[in-house]
Amino acid sequence: MSAEFVLSWTFEPPDVFEERFQFTARGAAFVIDAGTAEARISEERYPEDHSLRMELHQELEVRLLAAQVLSHIPYSLSKSTVSRWHPDGRKDVYVFVEGAKISVTGGRVDVSVTDQSPKTTRDTKRDRIDV
Repeated sequence: MSAEFVLSWTFEPPDVFEERFQFTARGAAFVIDAGTAEARISEERYPEDHSLRMELHQELEVRLLAAQVLSHIPYSLSKSTVSRWHPDGRKDVYVFVEGAKISVTGGRVDVSVTDQSPKTTRDTKRDRIDV
């Protein structure tokens, strides 16, 4: 018996599908039930670069879009988590980092420069106020 990859998602609202729903796509067995979806695929069929991950996400998205057409209720779908289950019970969990933008804002920065005496030779706050 070989290892198995399990991809898991959550979605809102949890009753998009009225009952448990199963299907097979791209070699993975999907089970959708009460706001969760899971796809299981053998280690042999899951590529090391995780390129199949987005394809499986799209397969799930297609089913949710079809359900939305029928219900007229918008949904939200999480990104998948990925774990690898080994025959001996061990579990590997994969982390996928996404880009982010961080903005730092602040107030004015003032600089005060002194010489050895300690006489102030430059004071940006005083210069700003005196103008």
